[in-house]
Amino acid sequence: MNRALSYASKGETIYPGEFMDTGTIADCSGLENGHLLKYGDTIRLELDHIGFVENVVKRQIW
Repeated sequence: MNRALSYASKGETIYPGEFMDTGTIADCSGLENGHLLKYGDTIRLELDHIGFVENVVKRQIW
């Protein structure tokens, strides 16, 4: 992660407390392991001491 922060700071200012993400861990996405979202599934992202956002899949796109 230190290398990623170093690289990112070359093009813009990084401030204390900013959230940084490096992407999906290999073999952990639904597409890779055969667990695709379907109608009625709930998706929740939670960050300690900050809160959460939650959504329910309403319709299938394809």
